[in-house]
Amino acid sequence: MVSELSNMTWVEAGKKFIETRLAIVPVGSVEQHGLHLGLGSDWIEAWNIAKRVGEKTGALLLPVMSYGVSAHHQDFPG
Repeated sequence: MVSELSNMTWVEAGKKFIETRLAIVPVGSVEQHGLHLGLGSDWIEAWNIAKRVGEKTGALLLPVMSYGVSAHHQDFPG
């Protein structure tokens, strides 16, 4: 089972910080992908990969950092 910081109390987080020094920061943008995919496709995929890595390594899973600058998407809503 993966340890998600977002679901921990501060006490649980403190124990995990002592247990491991490894953390995963999933990064993915929020942008249009045409009519076939949602705006969150990139960060959702990053989250799913990070969860699998966290399960295998015992690393702490941090919240997704939605980041990206894609000028070619600026004409689209979202």
